[in-house]
Amino acid sequence: MNSEAKLDVLSRWNKVTAYVIIPVIISIMSVTIYSGIVLFEPKLEVAILMVMIVFGMCDIYMPVKEKHVMLKVFYEDGHLNMYKKLATNKRILISYLHALLFPVLVALLTH
Repeated sequence: MNSEAKLDVLSRWNKVTAYVIIPVIISIMSVTIYSGIVLFEPKLEVAILMVMIVFGMCDIYMPVKEKHVMLKVFYEDGHLNMYKKLATNKRILISYLHALLFPVLVALLTH
């Protein structure tokens, strides 16, 4: 089965997890880190930019750049809970860490 067909057979829960829940969690964490660094006086437009960057990285960049890893985590290991998925696949964890820290860096540069 080719990779395009595999993306079509992802379960609904894995699609929601990969493209909605994880980016929302990362967005909340990055805005919290940014708010803590600037002593809880964040600019709203910078926080919106951060959320847009996180969703762009998690929904566009990672499925294209890390396609084989995303397929392994959400297709082959789709039956596992999220903790076990991330524990067995360190590369996706590092990619999510980049998705967390890159918007914080951009926000601090634009603040």
